[in-house]
Amino acid sequence: MSTQGQIKILKAVIRRAELREEQQRITESDNPDWDRWSEIEDEIEASKQEED
Repeated sequence: MSTQGQIKILKAVIRRAELREEQQRITESDNPDWDRWSEIEDEIEASKQEED
């Protein structure tokens, strides 16, 4: 795998981790925004599909 390919995958992994952290904050919130939580889940799934 090329260095550029590895960088692309690492960026995607970092982005998914950031999105998971946002989901965690939503879950722990006193007034959770479940619509945003679902949007994040869709973003995560889309990023996984791009890697394939």
